[in-house]
Amino acid sequence: SFEALLREYHLHVDEINLVLTKYGRLLYTAGKPYTVYAETINMLTSKKPVLRRQLQGAWDLAFNWVQAEPSAHHIAMPWQVLLSLLSVSLMWGWVDVAGCIALGWGALLRAGEIFAAKRRDLLLPRDVDETILFAILSIHEPKTRHSGPRHQAAKLDTPDLLQVVDLAFGGKI
Repeated sequence: SFEALLREYHLHVDEINLVLTKYGRLLYTAGKPYTVYAETINMLTSKKPVLRRQLQGAWDLAFNWVQAEPSAHHIAMPWQVLLSLLSVSLMWGWVDVAGCIALGWGALLRAGEIFAAKRRDLLLPRDVDETILFAILSIHEPKTRHSGPRHQAAKLDTPDLLQVVDLAFGGKI
């Protein structure tokens, strides 16, 4: 492990970068996933925070690895599944559930952001006399609050999903 290597050899920063890049090339050649390499660097910097900004060489290899093998993102939920969930929820009278699903999918929300939301956090077109054609949800505790903006908002502007959200939450204040 790198911890044992650091303890045993008391490596200099340049040597650490060299060892990490060699290790990364070996992983790449062996067909290992990028995350193994990135997590190795992250583990090392968590154990030795002074190295955090000094491992540019190792991170350069990581960047080149990602460029060589671009990741493929998968659709969180195909629209057919969304339509089925909304239809079943509405047929069973679960209007609030349908509203949460429509808002979450259309505004790209995390489940925790939906569950933490209150009606007062949601601005619908009816709330401002239809002067806007979208909904905005204020997110008070975003996941990135420690590394990014402390307050965030999500926007829903898909008309059909907006109708479901309005049906579910429009009359509640």
